[in-house]
Amino acid sequence: MKKLYLVSGSANPELALTTASFVDTPLHSMARLKTFADGEHDIQFDSSVRGMHVFIIQPTCPPVDEHLMQLLIMIDAAKRASAASISAVMPYFGYARQDRKERPRRPITAALVCKLLKAAGTDRILSLDLHSGQIQGFFDGPFDNLPIASTLLRHFHERVNWKNVTLMSPDAGGTVRCQDAANHLGCGVGFIRKHRVDANVAESMEVVGDVSGRSVIFLDDMSDTFGTLAGGAKRVAELGATYVYAACSHGLLSGKAVERLQDSPVEELVISDTIPLAPGKNHDKIHVVSCAEILARMIRGVRVDGSLAEIVNHSFDWVKKS
Repeated sequence: MKKLYLVSGSANPELALTTASFVDTPLHSMARLKTFADGEHDIQFDSSVRGMHVFIIQPTCPPVDEHLMQLLIMIDAAKRASAASISAVMPYFGYARQDRKERPRRPITAALVCKLLKAAGTDRILSLDLHSGQIQGFFDGPFDNLPIASTLLRHFHERVNWKNVTLMSPDAGGTVRCQDAANHLGCGVGFIRKHRVDANVAESMEVVGDVSGRSVIFLDDMSDTFGTLAGGAKRVAELGATYVYAACSHGLLSGKAVERLQDSPVEELVISDTIPLAPGKNHDKIHVVSCAEILARMIRGVRVDGSLAEIVNHSFDWVKKS
């Protein structure tokens, strides 16, 4: 078996270090991981990677372009240093929302990112909770994407009765994510249907699903500005939801997201550490859970040619043990 070489870019070194501890392998440091005054990246591996399986942990979180470019350069450096294989471990995949051509003269940037990764020398991509599963088809090679809803929802296990819970998607497109989790938990599922009543008139929100007298947990892949979630939370509270929570895989929390969270009926927002919580974004309502263990299982599975589907199949085993 070729030796595993685990290394991190600058996007989320804390997550990389925790992941390495679960893999039980050292996290290598870069000899050079610097930026010139003009913004160019200066990169060099600290030791030989010849003949090794190199896993580069680098979510392409904000600033997205900077972290993406750094990842591409690290991949190129590993390729030119004769690595046996190169896996890009991207817990958060930037540009994932640009996965289709919605209007004329628009790019499909998620496909472009996959082409760039392949051209740089990437053999495999590992990611968590992609915004759209079809992105896997943009990469010419193995692209493993695992859900982490079980990691997020486990946080609520001791405080809710799942039979009295409705997992709510902020839009119709996310109902599959909620239904997959509900199949394990035995809870209800709903979603928010949004539509404009007229041109230049704000969207109205219709709640589909049972929320009155129930605990509602909004489940989504990312929380960016928190505008949709805040509006949905207000609507289910008006309809008689007893408690309102939110669980999002990737906590972007851009702009006034924290202020909207503060002013919303959401009692707690659970996010993972795929994206480091930015300074000034800490709040009593925000709770961060780690995805390092599932990343470590993915890396170990790839290394030994194991089945990553088994990780998903057993992700809700904690429900049966309680």
